[in-house]
Amino acid sequence: MEHRTFDYLNSRQLPTGRRIFALKAMRRVAEGLGEAAIVARCDRAIAADEACLRMEMTYRQGKSFATTARGGAAELDREIDAVWAGVHAVAQGQAVGEDAVAEQASAFLKEVFPEGLAGLVKLSFEAQLAHQELLLERFDPNTGDLGAQVDALGVRRHVEHLNFLVPRFRAELERENAAKVTFEQVKRARRDCLDQFAGAVFAVLTTFDTDSAEHAERRAACLAEFHRQNASVVEAYRRQSKVEDVNPETGEPVAEPEAEPIAEADAPAPAAADPIT
Repeated sequence: MEHRTFDYLNSRQLPTGRRIFALKAMRRVAEGLGEAAIVARCDRAIAADEACLRMEMTYRQGKSFATTARGGAAELDREIDAVWAGVHAVAQGQAVGEDAVAEQASAFLKEVFPEGLAGLVKLSFEAQLAHQELLLERFDPNTGDLGAQVDALGVRRHVEHLNFLVPRFRAELERENAAKVTFEQVKRARRDCLDQFAGAVFAVLTTFDTDSAEHAERRAACLAEFHRQNASVVEAYRRQSKVEDVNPETGEPVAEPEAEPIAEADAPAPAAADPIT
């Protein structure tokens, strides 16, 4: 039997908007504490969930499609993957040695390719697009936190090529609503996002993993919104009422579009257990 990361988290399956809202709250606290690793986990989970939210919206609008009908997106995807392979190869080459450039290259590989090249280029089109757009923002020479590393490693030319290709990739996915979604795709995306969400929660728990007052306080601060959203969903189940999603920016409940609702991907997780703090 397959055990996914989310299976180990004692939580209800929060709707996508609630996950994004909780992740953004977690990210703000982690950033204030200077916990870059937790911030990075939140960024990846938010990017994936935002792609999932767009997929859910498309599905609810009744736009089902065959997965092979993706216009020119597949060809652009191959071009983009080749450029990322070049970036990865250059960074790996620069990581050899013990000088400052080698240290920057090693740090760059951990930030950009935490799961290796395949971890970036083997994602679904929508998730890959979200991750790549986030990375290109971080590569900006003026405002990005990885801009200096890009120049130091000599991959600015690759990044400029990606800045040309990735917007075309987005346009192709959106062209004439060609990127329509099946229910099975929504379920797969949601399961992947639930795993990433759980991973962000676990990152908090493993970072602040002692019984000290400081760690307990930081755990509680990072996970406060997660607990609030989970309690809200548990209460809805208790009342046997509909679980409303929320606006991921404001946290306000949103009405379901008048279309086929999206059921939970799996049965709800058990509600009766000690809370994670």
